[in-house]
Amino acid sequence: MTLDVADIELEATLAKRRHRFAAYFIDVTLFGIVYMAVSYYAWYTLLPFTPAAHADPTWLERVHSYLNTYADDPLWPVQLAMDIIFGLYFYPSHVLWGQTLGKWVCHIKVVAHDGLLPTTKRVGMRAALFPYLGTVPYIGIPFYLVDTLWIFRDSRRRFLHDVLTGTIVIDIRSRVSRSTGSRIFANIAVFLIGLIVVLATATLIILRLWHWLSPADFAWSPRGQNVDSLAAPPSV
Repeated sequence: MTLDVADIELEATLAKRRHRFAAYFIDVTLFGIVYMAVSYYAWYTLLPFTPAAHADPTWLERVHSYLNTYADDPLWPVQLAMDIIFGLYFYPSHVLWGQTLGKWVCHIKVVAHDGLLPTTKRVGMRAALFPYLGTVPYIGIPFYLVDTLWIFRDSRRRFLHDVLTGTIVIDIRSRVSRSTGSRIFANIAVFLIGLIVVLATATLIILRLWHWLSPADFAWSPRGQNVDSLAAPPSV
């Protein structure tokens, strides 16, 4: 197969693996901070209880919890909402600019094989595979592992979700002016902040309603006390 001029130019500007991992780390860290803040508020404000004491889990139970991160998590609505927000953050960002905040910082961009922004269909498929497929219980962790390791065997430095959706990531340090880059950063930042505020607020409202409507799900011991210490005092 022969490469045309556009292909050759793209091959020469492929994003480095370390830049791709750095961009992902920035995006994940950003959402990790938001998740911890929302979880902290939910845990200490909406759920003034701690789970009752349980025996140490077996290795099989530990594997089950690792493969299904929603299992036995009283704040699973918060985690699910953050996963949804994470995907909604990637999809419009890649459709409009080909970049997330992490990619902007690292000067890399998602494009199709012709060097143009990928179509909405391609970006939708990309978001379905990453990050959404990675959040599916039992399937997500193995897929993340294969997806991550794929970049070390692919000559075009693509993750598996790039290969399956026909996208590549290029370095744009020499292609974008400082003013254009600043405008893109501002647009992504405003979009992200608005998305987090709206959906995080909706999540907390849903969690509070769930708390009120399903009190049986919160039959825990008061915070800081062991369930054994709550036994009724002996009658006199």
